[in-house]
Amino acid sequence: MAGNTPSLQRFLNSLEQRLLGMSAEEIRAVLLAHARDLPGAERAAFLSIFTETASTGKDHEPPDTTWPVVDDPLLDEIDAFVDRLASGDFYDGYGWDPEIRAERSFGDESWTWEMDDLFRGAQDAFLAGDLGLARTAYQRLLESFDLEQEGATFSGALSPVDMVRTDVREAEARYLRAVYETTQAAERATVLGEAWFDLPTWGPVPSLAAIRETRRQDLPGLVEFLPAWIALLNSTTAGHRDVRPLLTEATELSGGVDGLGALAGDADPPRADLYLDWVEALRRTGRQSDAAAAARKALEAVDSQGVTAARIAELLTDAVADDPEEVLEARRVAWRAAPTQARLLALHHAATVAGRAAAEALAAEIDHLDSDHISGALHASVLLLSGHVDDAIDLLQEPLGHNPLQSASYVALPYLLASACAGPSHPGWASSRVAGLLKNVDNADLWAWTDYDLADSKEMTDDVFPSLSGLLTERISAGGDDPDLRLEHLRAAEEEVKRRVDAVVSGKARGQYARVARLVACCAEAVTLAEDSRSGTAYLGLMRDRFTRHVAFRRELDAAVEQTPLVTAPPSRGTR
Repeated sequence: MAGNTPSLQRFLNSLEQRLLGMSAEEIRAVLLAHARDLPGAERAAFLSIFTETASTGKDHEPPDTTWPVVDDPLLDEIDAFVDRLASGDFYDGYGWDPEIRAERSFGDESWTWEMDDLFRGAQDAFLAGDLGLARTAYQRLLESFDLEQEGATFSGALSPVDMVRTDVREAEARYLRAVYETTQAAERATVLGEAWFDLPTWGPVPSLAAIRETRRQDLPGLVEFLPAWIALLNSTTAGHRDVRPLLTEATELSGGVDGLGALAGDADPPRADLYLDWVEALRRTGRQSDAAAAARKALEAVDSQGVTAARIAELLTDAVADDPEEVLEARRVAWRAAPTQARLLALHHAATVAGRAAAEALAAEIDHLDSDHISGALHASVLLLSGHVDDAIDLLQEPLGHNPLQSASYVALPYLLASACAGPSHPGWASSRVAGLLKNVDNADLWAWTDYDLADSKEMTDDVFPSLSGLLTERISAGGDDPDLRLEHLRAAEEEVKRRVDAVVSGKARGQYARVARLVACCAEAVTLAEDSRSGTAYLGLMRDRFTRHVAFRRELDAAVEQTPLVTAPPSRGTR
């Protein structure tokens, strides 16, 4: 499928404006330069456009809206092609392709050329104004993509929609335009809705704007069409995933931004998504104070939970940026509605800007945390940033999940290791493995969280707010040098590393051996920095001796230690 190309209307209008601004000599020079660079196979076709005059001005003629159209050679060709597809003429089988390292369907991929030719036939009919024929041709071609669900039809490494060169999204828009213009005004909303929502679901359906721009002229009878169209989209019978963007588009087109406000206010029960569209439209049109008022109204009216409510609160922060207290409250609402690391950092920053103690502001959120709907990593982040380190350590007792990003260890373990060795105060700390492990907490989607080299090779966060690793480092540095506390953190970290290694090795999860081996190496580095080299080596020796029969794990551990320059490996004693 083609990419995001300009619509025909915008393309032609832009081209016309450029041509009007050029002299005949300039246009001649541009055409000759373009023709000079054409491949040989395209020269005859390019030359022919200066001799063919049959289509001149056709776009300005009234289209032929005769419907239905059942007899045309193009339709016969389409039907024959679809029958061959359905009969499996282009399909040989399904299997593994070593070149792309994935399974795919094999067969005669010349179907793509035939389909593109047929789509060009539908396009020619559409551009010539033969909208009845275009409607039927496009409908039959687009419906043929549904044959993929039956299997043994299409061949190719990609989905059929992606195999053809035709811009299928534009074909959809042209089909819907043809449906609109070949349907009586009184029936347009119903018929168009049926056609719109019967389109194959490989992506978002075309917008009304896309349909309007398929021809240089706007949709006839648009003003009269919109009320019926809005009523249809508002009805329960139009229950489709793409109804909301179509509804807000039509409502704003009909009643402006204030129409979106009425739409949101009339919904029963209140809908956060409609309020969000209203607030976004107000901001887009530069009405910042109205956007702030609308966001406040929305947050009072809708359920305070969910991503949409969080987004409304975040838009409020943009609209009231000069009021730190309201920004702080909006950030709190956004965080509670849909907790994420980004929203936690935004809340921390807002508290600081408002002159509040950020740790106290986050401590106030602890009682509002829902442990059933928040990851252990995010829970630990709140506790650590608010100074509740012991509570974060307690989280490490929770059962280990398959996803390390959901575990408190993802954040708490790097913090404990860094705190145990007072890492930030050591020369060369930034290049240490523990520092890399701590840096990795900045990316909430980093599955390979123990790969300490990723901290240097990948940009973890943007610069809008201080990073989580930076804030945790500040807390460690501000905590002073308390040997007893550092020892407590070291022992807690050692216990968590042992628990994780035991779970992986005893479960024979070999795919995770390297991951937990790096944790052992990081812990040995922290022991070395906190005590001395001999202690770090001794710790490694104890961990190696726990798994004398697990050669694969010991091999990964040796590799991890080799990548940790501050740690000296114990003498190898081989396997027993």
